[in-house]
Amino acid sequence: MKTLTILKLTTAILTTLILAGLVLVAAKISETAQKRKPAIPPTTTVSLPFPEDITDTVPCGKALCLLTAGHPDGRRLIIVEPDTGTVSAILRFSDTTTAD
Repeated sequence: MKTLTILKLTTAILTTLILAGLVLVAAKISETAQKRKPAIPPTTTVSLPFPEDITDTVPCGKALCLLTAGHPDGRRLIIVEPDTGTVSAILRFSDTTTAD
């Protein structure tokens, strides 16, 4: 009978220790999640120094491609580096068409 009492007592102690450990792990995870701030993407301002309207915006690998209209030379594709906000290339599309 004494062995059964010791076994019950040991089971109760181990169960209490396991539950306390689970509570501590859950508290630590909760604390870490509250400390972590959401990642805010970098913001870059790009100003176009010419009278154009941006008609389409598409990703070009790691760069950003802006398709514009309204420039005197015709439609243009402007490739912008999002990290620095600098224009890396400007491609001009001629509005003239050639007939074969």
